[in-house]
Amino acid sequence: MPESKSWNVAIINGVTVNWRLSPRVITIPTTETTVTIEDLQDTLLDLEDDVEGMLWPHLRETSGGEALGGGTFVGWTMELQNAQIAFAPRTTNQESGTITTPDVNGVTLIDSTALFVTNGVLPGATVVNFTDQSVTTVISIDSETQLTCYALADGTDNQFGAADVYKVWNETQCEAQGGNLVAVDDVDAELSAIFPTFGTQVLKTSSSSATTQELADIQHSSYATGIWLDFVNGVDGTGHPFGNEQNPVKTWATALTRANAKGFRRIFVIGDYTFGASDVLDGFEFVGESPNQTELTFTAGCSTDLTEFISCHLTGTLNGALSIINCHIMNLLGVGGSAHETSIHNCLFMPMGGATMTLTAGATKNVNIIDCWSGAAGNTPITIDWNNTGPSGIARSWDGGFKITNMTNGQEFSFDSSGGHLHVDATSTSGTVVYRGSTKFTDTGSSLTVDDQTTAALNWAHSAALTIQKWLGLR
Repeated sequence: MPESKSWNVAIINGVTVNWRLSPRVITIPTTETTVTIEDLQDTLLDLEDDVEGMLWPHLRETSGGEALGGGTFVGWTMELQNAQIAFAPRTTNQESGTITTPDVNGVTLIDSTALFVTNGVLPGATVVNFTDQSVTTVISIDSETQLTCYALADGTDNQFGAADVYKVWNETQCEAQGGNLVAVDDVDAELSAIFPTFGTQVLKTSSSSATTQELADIQHSSYATGIWLDFVNGVDGTGHPFGNEQNPVKTWATALTRANAKGFRRIFVIGDYTFGASDVLDGFEFVGESPNQTELTFTAGCSTDLTEFISCHLTGTLNGALSIINCHIMNLLGVGGSAHETSIHNCLFMPMGGATMTLTAGATKNVNIIDCWSGAAGNTPITIDWNNTGPSGIARSWDGGFKITNMTNGQEFSFDSSGGHLHVDATSTSGTVVYRGSTKFTDTGSSLTVDDQTTAALNWAHSAALTIQKWLGLR
């Protein structure tokens, strides 16, 4: 037999069948707005196998799925047998009240006590004027108190009269996708596959070509390896396509839910975002648009252990071991952890009063600063506050002023620079500092052990050794 595509079993919970109708009605619960042919196949097979279902003819015949090679398959087609799909009615009343300003044309609905915007009335919503039994559809939401509609119809006067009683219901758009869905009646005559219900509009996608790709793979690829977060323009949603580049989500809570659902650990951040005290970012990678376009602010309490930040501007209070790459750093607290080392690469440190970076209290693992620069003008150094805590560290290929404060626990620190200036002040009382290259060194009263391994010092030591050797007559 030729290879065919296997089913990804996913039964839709809560689906019911009215077996005694003709055609039978298969009702999808209000919790679902999108179903695929694969999910319907699994669900209907399950219903056919239950006690009542075995007494009745099959609900569907499904064909397709044959492999054509290269991950391409013949599209699915489901033919419902004397049955139709109904999405359960949506009966939530968005707004109701009485008309306060009449309109004889039956077009403008004005209710001075309404909250059309707040209560989420949408274009396409159904309006019923219960006083004259007329109906219409909303074209636009003009304000909290006014709607513009198609002209009222099928009523006694088709007007919005003073004190007329009305109600508004939104229409929920539902979709059957992932293949072709058709239906026949009990004598095999063509039948609409969709049973219409109140408050729903159903889209039925069809495939006229012979092939289709895996739906899950197509959806997954639309996310471009991560979830997209945009506080200003994002819209939160719990299913596909929310969280991809075209439909970013608005909050970290929703981004986390979507990332876990899709198996992503990368978050693309559009614009700025502030993380709250209870947010947990552990193990995620955050990629900004650039350090100038994406500023991430962290409220004290936010957990960031083993978190990576790329191309962002960072400020606030973190907590844990980090990886920071190609970022701007300004007044960043809580850097470093006790289980893993912290690495900072290709970053610009920017002064804004106080310490530019403060290490995590109680941290013990090394903090490594590689190929970074000071953003401070003039003689003001960037300050790294060791916070009387335990980590040792390095600064390799640093350019500009660099000041160490509050190093008090015997740490070791190495500083390499071709044009840097290392400052150590009196708050640093216990530890060893080694500096190399063309570093300028200033000590304003610390008690640290200092090892000068700069080029000039090594040349002087070498010359002194040769002088002593020559004086002793040694070769």
